[in-house]
Amino acid sequence: AEKVMEEFEPLLMTIAGSVEERVEVRAQAALALCDLALIHEKMLLASTEEADSGEDGDAPTKVAPSMPFKAMLLEMLGHAKPGIVIIAAEIAAKLLLAGRLRDPALIAHLVLIYFDTALVSSVADDLEEEDDI
Repeated sequence: AEKVMEEFEPLLMTIAGSVEERVEVRAQAALALCDLALIHEKMLLASTEEADSGEDGDAPTKVAPSMPFKAMLLEMLGHAKPGIVIIAAEIAAKLLLAGRLRDPALIAHLVLIYFDTALVSSVADDLEEEDDI
């Protein structure tokens, strides 16, 4: 299970964080990351994580990931595209309810999103456009 996380987390983080990728693809990658985070708590470590020691037996070194999952989630919560915001809100709610995250900034974003009437109307407009196609 650890090997799966180590293999797929970087790829999923790249896809979910890519501004060039379609919203639907980014959303699926982010939801997969959420599932991994529910299974592997160490994925949600703040800014550094332990790296394996080298072959020469040196002590483990601290490695800063390019963008931790929580930072990417916060960025997605403030995104201009409503689809990204909604998926990020769903993920944040799941991780908060599961006790995996305890960040007041996430809760604040969720409260803002809940009361954001512009987001609701924007999503409704997007749904109407899809019906017209």
